Amino acid sequence: DLTYKLIPQYNTRLQLGYRLDITDRSNAQVGHSSTNTGSIGILSNFGPQLNGKLSFDYASRTGVLSYLTPWLNLDGPTATPTWSGAYYQAPMTSEGVTLRTDYQPRDNLSADLFLQFKNENYTYPSTTGYGSATAQPLTGVGTGVKQDYALSVGPDINYRPTNKLNLHAFYTYE
Repeated sequence: DLTYKLIPQYNTRLQLGYRLDITDRSNAQVGHSSTNTGSIGILSNFGPQLNGKLSFDYASRTGVLSYLTPWLNLDGPTATPTWSGAYYQAPMTSEGVTLRTDYQPRDNLSADLFLQFKNENYTYPSTTGYGSATAQPLTGVGTGVKQDYALSVGPDINYRPTNKLNLHAFYTYE
């Protein structure tokens, strides 16, 4: 992460971030994948007790889907495979916009409110090349969840009545 102060008197900052995740699985539809995630956000204080953040995240996951291996390992070599891809492993792109506000009226009480919109698009490569069309029920296209839109909103409240007790309540509606 990289943070740059834009307007020091309001503690307004520009924040850039990058993350690389590499995943290796055994007996999975995607054995190896990599996810590149970039983010940009602007944070600012609107007073001594209130601040906010607006951010944009973009992620791109790559990987090669193996439609047959996991199902045949589970069901045996005579099973009829399902040509659906596991969306949580499939190559995809994701864009998300998040607005968050934080309010701290007292030292032992804080409340956050967030609103997030996310758009995820999954890709399933062609199943051609995984065997002959007469031997396997290949249609040329893998199937599964293609697109997922999500709007999430929720509060997050933290209260510390004593130094040894912290109460945390949160709720997310999607």
